[in-house]
Amino acid sequence: MVTWEKMLGPEHRNTTVSLIGLASIAYSDGRYEDARRLVDRCIANLEKTGSDPDLRHACYRFRAELNWEEDKKEAAVADLDRALRLAETIRGQGSGGEQSRALLFGAYGSAFELMIRWQADLQDPALAFSTLERFRARSLIDQLRVQGTDLLDRLPAAEAAALRKREADAQAAVAAVTEQLGAIALDKTLSEVEREQRREVLLEKLAAAQRESVEAYAAVRNASPAYRLMVQADFRPIALEKWQAWLRERKALSLEYYFGSYGGYVLIAGGEEGPRIELLDMQEEQAVQIDQQPGPLVDWLLERAFRMGDTTVVQRLAKPGVDREANRRLGLLWNLLIPALEREALTSGKYEQLIVIPDGPLVGLPFETLVVGGDAEPKYLLDAGPPIVYAPSATVVYNLGQRQAAAVKP
Repeated sequence: MVTWEKMLGPEHRNTTVSLIGLASIAYSDGRYEDARRLVDRCIANLEKTGSDPDLRHACYRFRAELNWEEDKKEAAVADLDRALRLAETIRGQGSGGEQSRALLFGAYGSAFELMIRWQADLQDPALAFSTLERFRARSLIDQLRVQGTDLLDRLPAAEAAALRKREADAQAAVAAVTEQLGAIALDKTLSEVEREQRREVLLEKLAAAQRESVEAYAAVRNASPAYRLMVQADFRPIALEKWQAWLRERKALSLEYYFGSYGGYVLIAGGEEGPRIELLDMQEEQAVQIDQQPGPLVDWLLERAFRMGDTTVVQRLAKPGVDREANRRLGLLWNLLIPALEREALTSGKYEQLIVIPDGPLVGLPFETLVVGGDAEPKYLLDAGPPIVYAPSATVVYNLGQRQAAAVKP
């Protein structure tokens, strides 16, 4: 690392990569102070240039986990939030097709899950809700673009054309400079000094091109009528306090889910007890029903709870006749997915509406089919609970409600 730093300077990418590697080794050895010193150097060097958002993301996330390990929770959350914002920047810099751009952003999804996990541990539902809504807004935009949806539909033609051209030009500029950097590495006529000089010039051009790509992407996103439905006027998701008040006015309960590789979570809002976030677990008596081990309800475990042989529990219900095994599984899902307090409230007439914001396999589950009781004759949530609304995000529900209210005003 010392050699890289002397040859290339402290702000060079190779120097930073070496520092991160040494910091990782120190962290693995339990030498936290050495790891912190090294990662602090990385961040200081990178922030001087403002380039390499992927490395800055890695450094801030590394320091966030180091802070969390040392019980510096506030500093950990601040660093992870910075890493999340850099992940969104990286998403805007993708120069390939929409599929590759979506995959690029998806690669950083574990940082979003980590933030949700930490907020569940800290019992800070407001920040967890904000993280969930931010992630949903970006994911929805990715899904729309991958499916070929025109985000600028319904904008004036001239405005839409200008935005499309700006984004295309920015992506082309990033691709062109990247290609030139690759050509320098293969040019055997250049000396090492000449190669490094040209490389530094191109790196500056690349940083400028990437900034323009991010700004162009943001301009398209922010102008999109579809995206405006996913955010408030300030381009942020609805605040949990406002969402909670909106739900209470309508005697509604919302359950917003997230399932990842570390666990499953549900954020509950609308109740008199106030919003909260809960980790979803599969207990031993529940796990034995699907021949699995107990533990956090991670994405793959939820998928196992859905599947019955070569089909799913919902597909089994569609067949004629009473399927006792399918009903038993739907009773299991009722207990897995909805905390006890909400199960009681939903079947006692306390709420006039249930809003479900699903994730992962839950997208294909009609909550109306959940079995809430009964032995010989199953009792479904359809009969025992309030009407159910499904939504991609709380912000979308709120914005649609505001539009409907404005439409009926005299």
